[in-house]
Amino acid sequence: VDPTKSEDAVPFDGVQGTSNTLDPKKIKEHFLKFEAMLEHYYEGLARSLLERQIAPTPDDPLYGPMLRAYSDQISRAILRATKAKADGESTMTKMVIGVLGDSVTSGTDNCYYDAWPEALRRQIAPLFAAMGIEVEIRNAAKNGGWNLASQMLCAHDMLGVSDRPDDLGLDFLFVCNPFVHSEAVDAEHVIRRALLGNSHTVFSITVQDKNTMSKEAFLEKYAGAGLTIGTPFQDAVPELGIPDRGYRYWFPAQDKAFWGMQGDGFCHLTTRAGSSAIVNRNWHWGPKVHQTYSDAYALLFSRAARQAIDDMSAGRMPPDPPTPGDYSDTVLQRKEKEESKDDENIVETPPTWKELLLLDMGLEEAVSKGLGGVRCAVGSANQPGSTLLPHWLRPAEGSPFEDKMKSRNGASFVPADHDADGSNFYSIQSPISRPNKPVDDGEWVANPNTFGAEAPRTYEQCRHIDGSTMVNMNYKGKPSGISWLVWEVPSETISIGRAMICHPRTSNSKLAEDSFDKGVVRVHYAVPVGMDGWKVVEDAHESKPVSFVGQECTPVVAEMDEADVRAAREGGMWIALEWKEEGIFDFDYLVAM
Repeated sequence: VDPTKSEDAVPFDGVQGTSNTLDPKKIKEHFLKFEAMLEHYYEGLARSLLERQIAPTPDDPLYGPMLRAYSDQISRAILRATKAKADGESTMTKMVIGVLGDSVTSGTDNCYYDAWPEALRRQIAPLFAAMGIEVEIRNAAKNGGWNLASQMLCAHDMLGVSDRPDDLGLDFLFVCNPFVHSEAVDAEHVIRRALLGNSHTVFSITVQDKNTMSKEAFLEKYAGAGLTIGTPFQDAVPELGIPDRGYRYWFPAQDKAFWGMQGDGFCHLTTRAGSSAIVNRNWHWGPKVHQTYSDAYALLFSRAARQAIDDMSAGRMPPDPPTPGDYSDTVLQRKEKEESKDDENIVETPPTWKELLLLDMGLEEAVSKGLGGVRCAVGSANQPGSTLLPHWLRPAEGSPFEDKMKSRNGASFVPADHDADGSNFYSIQSPISRPNKPVDDGEWVANPNTFGAEAPRTYEQCRHIDGSTMVNMNYKGKPSGISWLVWEVPSETISIGRAMICHPRTSNSKLAEDSFDKGVVRVHYAVPVGMDGWKVVEDAHESKPVSFVGQECTPVVAEMDEADVRAAREGGMWIALEWKEEGIFDFDYLVAM
């Protein structure tokens, strides 16, 4: 059972699962009724309370261009649905919304049924189904403090986008991470790839590092291309208060007094879906705040859909999406230039991996391929189309490195049966996991010692999407001495010629700063030559020095010559870490760019 496919999100007039549609005027009327319902629910304050959750707000000159970008994206989905109907297809066209984030967005300490991405889908699914469009939410948000920078870098494979037809990509991508932040460079890198890439994904994100990410500067630059910034904490919903930052409304003393509190000040004793009106379970949102945040996005979708319907009815077709050439400079590159003018004592040092990302943002070839321009084998993914670590990891035997490994008395770190049933090489957590704290096993059983009585929810509705396939770094049979960790990057994957390996946020075994200098870890790659040959490049990490600062990812191949990049694009490439036993470290992403 997949909890994201709730059966109560039924389209109007019995058109579920078909391409039958209603008259556009009738559909627009339903959207208007939906907005009126929200206004009634919030006692005439819906617009003032919900609009401030997402910037730009309607009183901002940037709101109109942003709304136009949203409506144009919806128009593209309508055109696909119209074509599918004309072609006689019997199933609905999909509009796919990807979601990344931390434990809040994963719905931790709640039934997944009440998490804001699922609440959003339930609300807008019937409205879009009336237009022949199935709304699909792919939520890869992670509980447990996984790095957000890696998630955003690897969004394409985190969300299994390769299964989309005709290289469509995601229609929308939302990132909400109140607790586990990334930096501004991570944000702008994914913003540019999403909005300006060839698959054009309309993008929303919460503010990341407040010291480096200016909400105003980012919106001024990218709102017209479809960027919005969610502000659930900066402009708190009426029921949300944060200890030591002050309470917006009527919460009592500081500390944890509001944990488990019911209600939002409007006398709502349950959510509209019948769940508890708990504001905050603890530091995690309760069903009431999840509903409010989903309402803010639902209102935005409703307005954009109405505009799309008006445009299509008037014969206005959506324009071509923006390209990297339309947004040549970047917010952070411009800021860096301004700061460098005032500092005459800058000392040139090798770039960090994030400084490489900063350079990439200005390269058309790095941005134009969109989210798919960075491909990854992911340990923490959960979608059916996700690329997982077993898809790339290979035994060294049979690889272009086999002879060199044997000549140095090395052994393959990845066993021959690594992906076989019964192998203990991977630690696998099911993509659909059991309910977490609020729910006991079996059908819904309230636990008065934790969260108290709730509205009835089945066990299936309370399960979570939280899968992972991680390498068990201490697996039985692990070789001693020098071993070779080998992976194969498929053809048509490399874009600019870089490979990285990323590290879990809570890792116990980390890459030591001097591992490369001391030869504890060496990096090699191989690209095809001729019909059956391979060119092996040893110690590739030495070709372009990179500053090691203990960040989320480490470039292992920072630079390749043009001929090798072309060969890797056409025929794929192999990468090997030759590491001594004391140099082995945890990893959760293999990245190819």
